[in-house]
Amino acid sequence: MIRQGFSPVQAPFKQTPVLFGAVAGGVGMQTSNSLLATATAALNGIAPYHYWDFTTNRALFAQKDVGAVTSTPNWSFSRASTGYANQTPNVNFGTTNLILQSQTLDTSPWVSFQSSITANATAAPDGTTTADKLVEDTSTNTHTRAQTVTLTASVQTFSIYAKAAERTRFLIFVPTNAFADVTARTVVFDLTGSGSTSGLSGAGATASIEVLANGWYRCILNVPATLAVGALIQYGLINEVGVNNYTGNGTSGLFLWGAQIEPRATVSAYKPTTTVAVTDLSGPPLVSFGINVPRLTNKGLLVEDLRTNVLLQSQTMATAPWSPFQSSVTADATAAPDGTITADKLVEDTTAASTHFHQQIVNLTASVQTFSIYAKAAERTQTSIFVPTGAFADAAFRTASFNLTGAGSIFGLAGAGAAASIEALAGGWYRCILNVPATLAVAANIQYGMLVANNPVYTGNGTSGLFLWGAQVEAAATHSSYITTTTVTATRQADVANVSSPGVAYPLSLFVEFTRAVDTGLGAECYFNVDAGGNDRFRLNINSSDQGASFANAGGVTQFSDQVAGAIALDTVTKIAARVAANDARMARGGTLGTLDNTVTVPAAPTAIVFGADAGGNFGFGYVRRAAIFNTALIDATLQRVTA
Repeated sequence: MIRQGFSPVQAPFKQTPVLFGAVAGGVGMQTSNSLLATATAALNGIAPYHYWDFTTNRALFAQKDVGAVTSTPNWSFSRASTGYANQTPNVNFGTTNLILQSQTLDTSPWVSFQSSITANATAAPDGTTTADKLVEDTSTNTHTRAQTVTLTASVQTFSIYAKAAERTRFLIFVPTNAFADVTARTVVFDLTGSGSTSGLSGAGATASIEVLANGWYRCILNVPATLAVGALIQYGLINEVGVNNYTGNGTSGLFLWGAQIEPRATVSAYKPTTTVAVTDLSGPPLVSFGINVPRLTNKGLLVEDLRTNVLLQSQTMATAPWSPFQSSVTADATAAPDGTITADKLVEDTTAASTHFHQQIVNLTASVQTFSIYAKAAERTQTSIFVPTGAFADAAFRTASFNLTGAGSIFGLAGAGAAASIEALAGGWYRCILNVPATLAVAANIQYGMLVANNPVYTGNGTSGLFLWGAQVEAAATHSSYITTTTVTATRQADVANVSSPGVAYPLSLFVEFTRAVDTGLGAECYFNVDAGGNDRFRLNINSSDQGASFANAGGVTQFSDQVAGAIALDTVTKIAARVAANDARMARGGTLGTLDNTVTVPAAPTAIVFGADAGGNFGFGYVRRAAIFNTALIDATLQRVTA
């Protein structure tokens, strides 16, 4: 591994030659107790044993700061599909780039150690000839390009675009003085094939590599919270046998471009800099996550059961089977909610006294249905969703119209059993939602229209319109997060987040803070659970009456089941805690106690922690913000205190 003991603001790292391959460091990072203090404060003065803050991607395990949530010992996550999640744009979740001259690496404050830099040596990922080449000299040493960067006291994500030349591997190195535990974080990237990482070193560090066109890769290193210090960040060459300290030949190297350092837990879109750091506080309101990547934003960890979008070409509306009526569609006309230039513009024609809409024939199943689409005002500020008469046994259409201004509003709701809602996002976008009762199993022509002064029939001017993106049709009573489709329907799998071997036993107390995204109407919605299999579990959930609740069973027999009155509203932060001990169980929500149960047999000691679900398949639909386990039975006053 890399030697940890150099002065990072004076010299580059040096070491005897070693091979990269073994992962150094690990969980259980022994840092200051700053996170424990933060967790204790968040829990109104009660120190947890285990603690996860999904809004900042930090975790304590056995009261030790392990860095990122995903660095929790025995953490696992699965979702065998991509997914989207909402975020509240702010400095931590917009795009911030702390490094200077991000794509002019031949310019100060960049410096070389046993290397040189050739400016504008090849085409960059954006097609401009602005990528530079890092070339080793002939000394026996490390060969790096570096910059001293003023870091903030935050988790950090380091990224850079790289392309192989004579050298095919390089590393990112964050020095010892950047961390309270005085331990460097580093990783090596292989710029061949599908790309890979090795030599990951330092507790709480994670790394990934993204393959781009023309031989380029985006190389990413995520590290736990740094200190607010100046740190010499280094990008170094690795030779053909995997050594970073070697005798160079004076000609070999690789290409670099687009360095970025951002005080957040995940990488974001590249933001170029010159002489000053850049911050874009907006950030996209919708974030895309890859297969088996937990959907972590500053709203928390999004958890959902599986859903399917049966509408095709959900964000390519200039493509069949879409068909405009008395209108046209301009593809890729503006930035979509996820920040990509993929939103299309629906533009009316000049037909007099007519409707102007976009449409697609969708194969519906005999089920309740939810229709949704993202819309943004341009010259027109009202849109509608229309489901025709042929879709229903009563031969009556269902429709709703939406105002795309201010907080958004609904009008023109029609059809028995229909309901509608609208969600305002950043950047002028709205998600418009229509819920309808059971349809027939038919092919139905679903229409997305424009209105003028609340009227869908008007004379168009040939130029006015609005933006659309992300259409979705789900055979469910409620909407879920957006699912992209192309030529076939697509299913987003369930989010399954687990920690095995949690090292706790009864008596126990659990705490969870969450926001509910939708009311599924399907019974229990579980947000935090510990179990030793389905017959021995303890959970915090919402019950079928929309109340905060807790449940425990032992040997398959219910031991404790209680709730606190009052329906839990959507998009509202809710806190629930409960204890389970022998002949002693009680819960609290929002500072209000439930009923004491003094006839309780405790379940078997937990072998797993599950976030957002339980062993019975009861999924939450929302954002888990924080969760904690106390290895004791909290008294009544403390249950009230942590949930207040």
